[in-house]
Amino acid sequence: MRIAEVIAPGQLTTIVAARDWSRAEHGVTPGGPFDERAAAIANRACGNADDATLLECVLVGPRLRFFAETRIAVFDGELRVTDVVEIDIGRLRNFRAWIAIAGGIDPMVPRYAEAPRVLKRDDVLNRAAEAAAPTLKQQSVERAASAASDHQTIRVLRGPHSAPFESIDCEVTPQLDRVGIRLRPLIALPPAPKDLPSIGMQFGSVQQHADGTLVVMGPDHPVTGGYLQPVTVLSSELWKLAQLAPGARVRLKVIDYS
Repeated sequence: MRIAEVIAPGQLTTIVAARDWSRAEHGVTPGGPFDERAAAIANRACGNADDATLLECVLVGPRLRFFAETRIAVFDGELRVTDVVEIDIGRLRNFRAWIAIAGGIDPMVPRYAEAPRVLKRDDVLNRAAEAAAPTLKQQSVERAASAASDHQTIRVLRGPHSAPFESIDCEVTPQLDRVGIRLRPLIALPPAPKDLPSIGMQFGSVQQHADGTLVVMGPDHPVTGGYLQPVTVLSSELWKLAQLAPGARVRLKVIDYS
């Protein structure tokens, strides 16, 4: 069932389905929203399951025309819920935002596609084949709504390789997308090997490249990589990666649990 047409796609507006770990068995990333809690806030406001498929956009949201009045929710640090026939999201409050549509939407790609669908002008959004029943994860959603704590410090664990720092300040470069975010350390790191045997990666794995930059893997990361991986972002800190914008300063801080 058709629910909306795309008048203008905004910037990198992507149809994002729930993280699916079975995809890794087929050599593709589990995917999912850059910030699961923010996505859950938008979905719940529309009466959807927390992990229903929704839109994720960067800097500028899309303009959509619906075929009937439809409830949507936009979360970009502030939650807005409205019943509309047409909406132009425009400039976002934060770097990324999540747009949920009541009943959910179809991902518009096969389950094991390597990357999610990026919207284009004149695309038509379809209703999800099956609308999952709403789920309740109240504690996690409340944490997301109040997560204004130190978002410029991202806690990491050592490994899987040896970490040459306790904490390091970096600048976010313009080289970022859902695959990864390239950081330029403000101090020189010891040289990293140019090539290593490939090992597994996950959302939050941090690679050190031979040019001295660090790349933090996003939700559409490759499943293996052949660069040094000195640290890995804690799962509880992954939401902070969603709002890293070019030019921002961020600190990676190693947490020891021994």
